Order: sequence, then C-alpha cells, then structure tokens
Amino acid sequence: MYNPTPAVFDPHHAVVVDENSRSSTASYASSTSTDSGVNGFEGWQKAGATEYNNTALRVDGPGPSPELRKTLDAYAQLANATLLTAMELGTVIIITNAETGWLPLTCAKFLPSLLSTVNSIYHTSARSTYEPQGFASAFDWKDQAFRHSIASHFSEVPFVPGRRRCVISLGDSAHERMAAIYACREFNEQSMIDSSSPAGLLCKSLKFMERPDLEHLRKEQYLIQDCLAQIVRYDQDLDLCIQPQHCVARDQPQADVLSQQSMAAAHGG
Repeated sequence: MYNPTPAVFDPHHAVVVDENSRSSTASYASSTSTDSGVNGFEGWQKAGATEYNNTALRVDGPGPSPELRKTLDAYAQLANATLLTAMELGTVIIITNAETGWLPLTCAKFLPSLLSTVNSIYHTSARSTYEPQGFASAFDWKDQAFRHSIASHFSEVPFVPGRRRCVISLGDSAHERMAAIYACREFNEQSMIDSSSPAGLLCKSLKFMERPDLEHLRKEQYLIQDCLAQIVRYDQDLDLCIQPQHCVARDQPQADVLSQQSMAAAHGG
C-alpha cells in the first residue's frame, strides 16, 4: 500500500512545494494586493519587493535591519526543517511562478541559511518556462509545470506491485490545488490507456492560508512537520484546506489536527 516506514526516503512519493509563500520573504507580507489571477505574492515579486511591518524589502535594495534579520534567520531555520522533513519522505520538487533566479536570489539575501537546502532541491519557474510558449495565466503556468514534473518524475520510478504512489501538493493558492488534481488525473488516465502503471497516483493537496502573517507562517511550518508523515501514510486522495484554527501553538498536540475523521471528510479532491 505504502512504505511502512515513511520516515525513510521513498521515490514513490513526490512532494510538490509552492515556494512562493512558504519560504520566501514574500511570506511576510500580510496586507499586499494581488494581481488578478496571480499568486498573492506576484504583484510584489514583479517589483522585487515585499513588506514586513511596513518596511519594504527589495532584492536590489538594502538588507534587513538587525532586528528583522534575527526574525528572518529564525524563520529560515524553521522552513529548512520543513523541507528536510519532506525530503526524508520522498522527492521534493519546488514549482514557483516567480521568474527564474528569484528564489535563490531571495534566499541568499534574506534567508541565507535556507539557500543550501533550496539549491539541493530541483526547483523550476513555471512562469519563465511556459509564458514564452504562449500560456498566459498564472494557473496555466502551474498547470503545465505540474503535469510535466509529475509525468517526468514517475516515468523514472519503476512501478512496484502493492506500492501506492502519491503526489502531495503544499501551497497557498488554488492554482497548486487544481494543478495537482488535474496532473494526477491526466497521469492516471494515460496509465490506464497504455497500461504502463496499473496503480494510479494518489493526489493529496494541502492548501494553506493566503497572505498569512509571520505567526501563522510559523505555526503552518510546525503543522507540516508534525503531520506530513501521516498524510503520506493515508491511503486515499486528500483535499485539505488549512485554516487559522488548525495552526495551534507548538506546545499543543498537532497530531490530532489532521485526524482520520477530518481526512475522511476531505478526501477525494
């Protein structure tokens, strides 16, 4: 069904991360405006800016203040732990609608301790890849990137009888959710046609809050770290939307946040 020891790397699991908001300085903007049809960070990303406590942060501008640097460094360590947790469970793929180079450049300036981990993970700009091909919307960029990345990854992972394969999408916009669902559906339909993979992919989507503040971001990171293995083990599709009440303090138990009952109610995305 699935790896009985999911804390060990398993290539049959692909964790697709929307890096736009989980570990970039754009995460700190809690009141930014949104370009129509584009991820919440995108309007600021075009100008290379975000906002924290009304302080503009630009990749081409001055660095953060010492006080903000401490805050960013602490958050970088937390985000790094989340990525390492995901890497223990399967193959991690970062898909962003930011332009090529923006992710490592932003990490280098604002979250330097995260850069090594980010650079060790395959990451791609959906926008830079597919906008030149005529795809006009943010959803189309993500949709094409998900389809290509999922098909490419699982074509290289041999099918093992009795082993279910899954895609886990982590992101804060509806684009990732729909892109993951469509990509898995297309992969499963094609597999049925050519019989190359008798068992289809499970699709598990976790949609996070849009425009979270820093405290909610921290709590979301803890939630991912504590619940990701449980999500991997769950043997059905999942379609979950994380709300503020799910993000409890670190000293409170997280394991029950995504209980079997809530999973059963939400599966089938």
